[in-house]
Amino acid sequence: MLKSTLAAALIVLFVVCWMRMDSSFFPETHADAQTSPNDSNEQDRRFLEQYHETQFDLEDRLNKARQAKNEREVEKVERQLQKLHRQIREHHRDHSHDAHRNREQHIDQHKHRIQKMHLAAEHLEEAGLGKLAAQVHRQAKQQEIHLQEQIERAMQHEHRPMPHHETHELLHQLRNEVRELKIEVQELKEVISDRSSDSEE
Repeated sequence: MLKSTLAAALIVLFVVCWMRMDSSFFPETHADAQTSPNDSNEQDRRFLEQYHETQFDLEDRLNKARQAKNEREVEKVERQLQKLHRQIREHHRDHSHDAHRNREQHIDQHKHRIQKMHLAAEHLEEAGLGKLAAQVHRQAKQQEIHLQEQIERAMQHEHRPMPHHETHELLHQLRNEVRELKIEVQELKEVISDRSSDSEE
């Protein structure tokens, strides 16, 4: 009798301490899950700005090298541009992989914690503490709902239309193509002008 009372008291103490720790921990992790994407977006924005700046400079150098008919410089800049494009592809791939892995770990930790809560509630029921067991089950159920909401938000995020950075990149490429076309048109005008002046002579 004394052993079962002592065991029940220990279970109660464990559950109460654990519930306090868990309830204070859960909102923090919930908040972290919402603030970390903002930090990640800020890093992405800075990376993309730097990428587009470098791309613009290299394309400017490439156009000048083509106009000067400097083949060595053209090849050198084209290699640098290819390297830059590889970097942006790797960045997007790595960023996507890391975010997915972190989210999976976060979900697994919460699932494990919820299972432990249900298990503790079962022990409380066995010890004859049905009221406290119901409270623990209820709290575990609330955390299950929070977790499900997080999973649904993550799935919506994954199935969104084209991300902002890809749209931005496409617009940047279009601008570059327009600029190159303008340069080619200008070159053609100069050639036509030179030929017409030669024919007049």
